[in-house]
Amino acid sequence: MIRFNKILHLGLLHANRKKQHSFSLFKISSTFHKTIWFQNQYPCYFSTIKSDIEHANQLFKGGYISEAITIAEKYLSAFQGDKIQDPIYISAHEMLGVGNRLLGNFETSLDYCNAWLALSLKKYGENHSSTSNAYRELGNIYLDMSKVDEAIEYLNKSVNIARKLPDVSRDDLVIAYCDLGQAYHRSGKYAEALESLQKANEISETENLFMPGIKQLIGRVYRDTGDTTEALKFFLKALEDQKEKNSIDVASIYMDIAQVYQILKDPKEALLYLHKSLEIQKDYHKDVETLNISLCYHSLGFSYYLMKDFKKAEEYNKKALEIRTNILGPVHHFVAASHNNLGSVYYHLQRYDEAIIHIHKTIEILTQIYGPLHPDLASAYSSVAGINFDLKNYDESVKYSKKAMEIIEKIIGKHSQRYFNLGYNLASTLETQGKFSEAAQQFEELLEILKTIKPNDTKIMQLQAHINSLRAKR
Repeated sequence: MIRFNKILHLGLLHANRKKQHSFSLFKISSTFHKTIWFQNQYPCYFSTIKSDIEHANQLFKGGYISEAITIAEKYLSAFQGDKIQDPIYISAHEMLGVGNRLLGNFETSLDYCNAWLALSLKKYGENHSSTSNAYRELGNIYLDMSKVDEAIEYLNKSVNIARKLPDVSRDDLVIAYCDLGQAYHRSGKYAEALESLQKANEISETENLFMPGIKQLIGRVYRDTGDTTEALKFFLKALEDQKEKNSIDVASIYMDIAQVYQILKDPKEALLYLHKSLEIQKDYHKDVETLNISLCYHSLGFSYYLMKDFKKAEEYNKKALEIRTNILGPVHHFVAASHNNLGSVYYHLQRYDEAIIHIHKTIEILTQIYGPLHPDLASAYSSVAGINFDLKNYDESVKYSKKAMEIIEKIIGKHSQRYFNLGYNLASTLETQGKFSEAAQQFEELLEILKTIKPNDTKIMQLQAHINSLRAKR
């Protein structure tokens, strides 16, 4: 019998956070202007602007983050005033925290943001926008470090404070909900993700805020739940709302649309959008290799994989892995996704030893990040099971199929299409081993599941007939 989904691709194919271009822009004025970005916003409150900090602000706005950080560090080291009462001193910690996160210096970023939080609590107390923003930035750092539980904890604190503040700008609250939604999305909690993002979208539309990126984030959640119709609808709405048709945000939406077409098994259409995206990004970043460009390479690799051009798929996935490892280090969910897809490519090139090495690397990274229960970990186990099946290592295949099923049962439940597919693979392996009694028992469980999730499916009769034939072989 035909196995379902021998090589399952990680939901990690689709990055859930934009990084390189979404840093906050600090506008020069008597105070720092709160610039609205769809994903992140970092307001600072300066009563006066000193020349060195004004210079740092100009550099930050222009994207020269390292140079801005150097000036801000010198400012802090030379500061002699009241550290708690001076808002410039507090906001300098914010700039250093945000800047170091954007550069991938997460531990340093944590130090500055924890200091920012402590100073805000002393000067303003718990219920203040500066405190809420500090919690939010800490949550974003943990999310970038793939510490999702900590991210959700801090982002919830930010949202809870922002909701209670009478003077908080509504865009602050919207962005807090967006960041929380992305954290839930990364954790695989799709219902909670949609709830947070829909609240953000509702406030944005009610208050006439221009934040089209919210629709993009909602589309990503729908895409990862498999609802391609809703996903495409929200991506196209986000695209229509863009004022500049060749902006970096348009490039990001093109990548998301491409990934929907990949799910729909239309890789040629996906390639059209991906090459548009890559062209915009390379022009914008002046050929500097960024995380978003790595995502484009990653998706190009997957499209060529779907077209069975495995040499090109290998080329683009290796490019993505190199960039991601250099920027993020070896333990990150983006790095795990690249290892996973390279494993799939090597499998189809019949380089099985390399395939298993990369998939086991995926498992190792995901376990470090998420622990033993995560849907992407189940996909990786299923991939190992599929490779071992084709190598006729049936006992290993059974072992990894059961690991995958245990995870999905605990996270989603037995009565789901995903559990059914994994169970079908297991039953087919048992049948191939000649263990007809065990195979029949597994198929019988699947038959009851299929009757529940798809009561009118024509496969019900076929499955019942196959069970009868297995019983005859006992």
